[in-house]
Amino acid sequence: MKKLIIILIIIVGNQSFSQNFHYRSYNFLKSYTELVLARHNLKIEKITALKHANNGIRIISSTQSYYLLSNLFYTKAKIYDYYYEYDSSQIFYTLAAPLFAKIKDSICAAKCYINMGVTEYYYGHYDTAFVYYNLASEYLKTSNDSNLIAKVYNNLGLANKSLGNYKKALENFQSVIDFLENTDNELSIANAYLNIGIVYWEQKNYDQALKNFNFSLELYEKLNSENDIASTYNNIGLIYNNKGDTAKAILYYDKAIDIYTSIDNQNGIASSLVNKAVLLDNAKMYDDAELLFLEALQKFENIDYKLGIFITKSNLSWLYSVTNQNDKALKFALEAVDIKSIDKPIKYLSDSYFVLANVYSDMKNYQKANEFYKKYLQTKDSIFNLEINKQTTEIQTKYETEKKETQLQLFQQQLTIQQLEIKNKQKRIFTTTSILILILLSAIVFAILYIQKQKSYLALVEQNIKLAKSDIEKEKAIQKNKENNEKIIPKYSDTNLNEEQKKELIDNVIILMEEEKYYMNEQFTINDFAKELHTNRNYLSQIINEHFNTNFNNFVNEFRVKEARKMLLNPEFQNYTIEGIAKSVGFHSKATFNTAFKKFTGVTPSFFKNNTNIS
Repeated sequence: MKKLIIILIIIVGNQSFSQNFHYRSYNFLKSYTELVLARHNLKIEKITALKHANNGIRIISSTQSYYLLSNLFYTKAKIYDYYYEYDSSQIFYTLAAPLFAKIKDSICAAKCYINMGVTEYYYGHYDTAFVYYNLASEYLKTSNDSNLIAKVYNNLGLANKSLGNYKKALENFQSVIDFLENTDNELSIANAYLNIGIVYWEQKNYDQALKNFNFSLELYEKLNSENDIASTYNNIGLIYNNKGDTAKAILYYDKAIDIYTSIDNQNGIASSLVNKAVLLDNAKMYDDAELLFLEALQKFENIDYKLGIFITKSNLSWLYSVTNQNDKALKFALEAVDIKSIDKPIKYLSDSYFVLANVYSDMKNYQKANEFYKKYLQTKDSIFNLEINKQTTEIQTKYETEKKETQLQLFQQQLTIQQLEIKNKQKRIFTTTSILILILLSAIVFAILYIQKQKSYLALVEQNIKLAKSDIEKEKAIQKNKENNEKIIPKYSDTNLNEEQKKELIDNVIILMEEEKYYMNEQFTINDFAKELHTNRNYLSQIINEHFNTNFNNFVNEFRVKEARKMLLNPEFQNYTIEGIAKSVGFHSKATFNTAFKKFTGVTPSFFKNNTNIS
């Protein structure tokens, strides 16, 4: 909070307004400072900080002072950042950036875009983050701030890595090192080497990964950065694990655990315990692995780190499954898949579904087993193409190798007698036959997997048809019961909503979406929705997150998909194109519609349309 006070004081210290404004600014800053020093209630501090920032914005807005207004917007964004309210901070970074550009403060404009990119990256919107980082880079073209430029390159590298652009990511991280080569910012250089190591690790180039991890470790040890040292030990342990050197992997995991324990980093300890447990699990040392998983789970639960809890429970369910402890396997698998508000890594989610399918099958509950087996197939589908590509690549490699060997043999045959030539021809026939057999086997595997995938998709189409028909009946009932009396939507005050107001707001949200179908307007935004409901976007976002367990975009897109599903089932819309359906229900583009439809139904719009048998 000391940081917030300093920012506000700097802003007011640079103004040149009337004596009345100076007096009011001085008094609210003085009272705010005294409040922070006297009390430690963070909620009160936040409300007070925002109140003073809002007062400053209100006073300055009428003066056309872009300098002061941009700084106040930026300050308010930083306050929201401090309290992890990234949706709110994003709004004020967006307001501040163009004002900084107007007063030609390219450094502050770049900082806004960097922070906006970081928020998008945090939410997993890597493409959008990439756009913001590039904007920041444009504003820094004439800057000499090597640390800030290096930060942009580092963030671009992280975005490229997350998008799978490994070559570009390596170039970005190398640029960080080049920019900071003659500076004393050794921590950022160490971080760049660590990121380069992670890229090589993801590419399975373990020797290069280890080389860069050692570079970063040397710098972290020089800086005595214990947390970073422990993190690097953990990464080195993963390398030795992948290289099959169990003893060295455990050595480095234990080193990481010792350091994390000394600095009381519970998340670090738990992560290292999981890595070590996975290693022991693969070595079939199930009892030792179980103890480590349970210890890690306790620590993740203590700090409420849901992703760590999910991964650990998924691992435990798999361990109990292979050791025939079905009750425990069922318990942890169900708890894992039921965790909300995180993007679950597909590998672990797929494993959990597979465990549930097997356990329910052993229990002779074939309906449940079938349900989870379908989910398992759906999650495996996303990596299906990668597996087929890998098989094809392996066959291609084998073919090229065999082809080169055959060419060499042909050359040697020119110098040998006719008998060796005949023998070599037989070898070529055998080689060609082997390749054909490999290709045939690959084709059979592909066909089997394709048939299984088609069956699961057709089952999903049938299920979606039932849901669509149910939605149609529900809509008819709503229209039948709807009378002329309009529901008056109350205006909610700026205080916290009580439970009755929350329930009424939830009811109004459902009415506007199900009866009025506001979502069918493609320009529909959360601000428009909040205005229609006479509330603010923060309350609306809170209601959607807490009651409907999703964010605004997913909430709207689910209604649009349901409407599209009904239209695709309706013969009246049979002549509509997929793009026409998408536009009708409010999507900006066919690509966005396809992605959303597949997410909520499990199949693409075209597959659903082609298999509904409407006439």
